[in-house]
Amino acid sequence: MGGLALLPWERWAARLLHWMAVAIARQASRLRRWWSLSQSAAWPEVEGTVEQVIWDSSWPRDEIAYSYCIEGASYSGYHYAWFNPSNRSQVREGDKALLRYKPNNPEESVFVRLASESREGSLMGTENR
Repeated sequence: MGGLALLPWERWAARLLHWMAVAIARQASRLRRWWSLSQSAAWPEVEGTVEQVIWDSSWPRDEIAYSYCIEGASYSGYHYAWFNPSNRSQVREGDKALLRYKPNNPEESVFVRLASESREGSLMGTENR
């Protein structure tokens, strides 16, 4: 079974293009996160639980699935945490997370940070889905 044979300059170009795509996606994610956090600043906060963490190797990030309860009803959401070499905090299943939810639509939520993190050390460059 054969693979894709690339010339040396094609490999170099592919790596450069992938790096650029990751950089653009990371920056867009930061802007979306900033927007989500600013729009949800007045929403109520609730503690949630990390249910699953999936490493996405094509993009250097984790997909974090979380759940939370509001007035006896269970909800869930997803959050992307981009790899940051200066912040080595590991997200694990069972970790507690601070979330915000929209009062008139509790299914809409924003991952603020892990409960164990300080406000300054929160997961930067991250995005909600």
